[in-house]
Amino acid sequence: VCLRFNPNVVAGENEKVRTGGSKTKFGILLEDIKKVLDIVGKHRLRVVGVHEHTGSGIGSADAIITSVKQLLTVAKREYFPQLSFVDFGGGFKVPFRSSDKRTPIKDIGRKVCAELQRHFEQERQIHGDKAVRLQLRLEPGKWIIAESGSLLVTVNTVKWNKERRIAGTDSGFNHLIRPTLYNAYHHIRNLTADSSDTKPKRERCDVVYDICGNICETGDLFASDRKMKCEIHE
Repeated sequence: VCLRFNPNVVAGENEKVRTGGSKTKFGILLEDIKKVLDIVGKHRLRVVGVHEHTGSGIGSADAIITSVKQLLTVAKREYFPQLSFVDFGGGFKVPFRSSDKRTPIKDIGRKVCAELQRHFEQERQIHGDKAVRLQLRLEPGKWIIAESGSLLVTVNTVKWNKERRIAGTDSGFNHLIRPTLYNAYHHIRNLTADSSDTKPKRERCDVVYDICGNICETGDLFASDRKMKCEIHE
């Protein structure tokens, strides 16, 4: 089995995706290692891996490295003789706004490798030739695929609701839930206005819209108070 621990580090772009620290349901507390060992011994479990995941959208290298160090405190041969890998999860930040910065992957890679080497040297001092170089595992899912595609929708309604201009579409949070669930920002382009072949004359520029989905909930929004370069038409 592989055991997931709580690194006691709070990081992530939204409180709903911060999976470390005291306000989360995830992972075994590091201070409960003795309880873990009792259960492992009682049921004769073969622990081959330890795991942690701090959160999603982490831009800080310091938070990631602190979580790595925390997990390595329980990645010991004296605790788990069959241990073969450590899994540091994912959560690397993807830029959604032009001002966002990516997680510094290369810098983190060098620091993680240094921590693993330091850990191996410490284990070798205790266990000699029985010390094992642990395999490193990561879960970069979102970091790999988040920028690999776009959601294409059609505006089928444009209306005023008192002072707010609303553009309704033929999609909703059933296709893209992040703005509703996490108040996440996603860049939106008006492809008709951007097309040189079909670009109509626009009466106004820099018009502010609520860009809505077609689900029967007020929270079904792709963007609120979003300034668009040109007017949106059905």
